[in-house]
Amino acid sequence: MDLAEQVFAITEPLPRKEDYGLTSQIRGSALSVSANIAEGFGRHHSKDKLNFYYASRGSLAETKSHLIYGFKVHYFKSSEFTRLAQLVENVWEELNKLIASLTRNLNLNLSPNLIFLDLSLDLIYLTLNSALTCLRASPARIPVASWSRFPTASAQPYTEDNFPTPKYRWRFA
Repeated sequence: MDLAEQVFAITEPLPRKEDYGLTSQIRGSALSVSANIAEGFGRHHSKDKLNFYYASRGSLAETKSHLIYGFKVHYFKSSEFTRLAQLVENVWEELNKLIASLTRNLNLNLSPNLIFLDLSLDLIYLTLNSALTCLRASPARIPVASWSRFPTASAQPYTEDNFPTPKYRWRFA
């Protein structure tokens, strides 16, 4: 919020011709930095938070660009520009630390899900392998079923040779 307040203060003496140009652009981007940080903080999920922190960092880069332009066309004094550029750099560093922390935590939280997925795939493989073993041993005991979304008229028990493959039929209304 300090950045937005200080940007407002240095843009107050800008010429009227810049009211709908640089003045509104730099004020909007500076205010957007703190607004996106606040909105990200209010989100529950880390991915939501990260999206808002990335948006905040983008607004911060936009603010820096406008500051550089204002300084180059002699709208801002050197001391004002230096002070605000340093503030932008400090906010940038803090945002990067926050983003890195959330990204690191997000990556750590994904590991159990990947382990669960790996175990689930192993379980599916074992189940299918057991089913094929049963089919080889006694095909007459396996109930008739179809992988198709619509039942087929086949009443033959499945064996390794005629085991159904997924069929997808689309019905349009």
